[in-house]
Amino acid sequence: MNVRIQTQGFSLTPAIGAWVHEQMRNTIRRYSDELIGVDVYLRDLNGPKGGHDKQAIVRLHVRHNAPIAVTSTYDDLYKAIDDAARRAGRTVRKTVKRRQQIERRGLHHLALAVGE
Repeated sequence: MNVRIQTQGFSLTPAIGAWVHEQMRNTIRRYSDELIGVDVYLRDLNGPKGGHDKQAIVRLHVRHNAPIAVTSTYDDLYKAIDDAARRAGRTVRKTVKRRQQIERRGLHHLALAVGE
């Protein structure tokens, strides 16, 4: 699975890059066959002003689906990354499960039509 990271308002450090890759690997590895790619955008919205301004946006490219985006904003970048990764994993799980249910229903209807 290819994870691309882009930053805005600060430079990507090796520690932050490693943290992003670890969190994404841990939360969505089960669905890596369903994913074409993952883009992670990290932003510091207010610069040095502080506040809840560290944003992590995870954009998931899932096979046979439109891209999915998950956003999380915290005062700490690592918390934003953790939350976005957790939410991305949950979203991919639901998306894949929904698609599999639709595919099974479609095949079930085909089997019934052929058997009649």
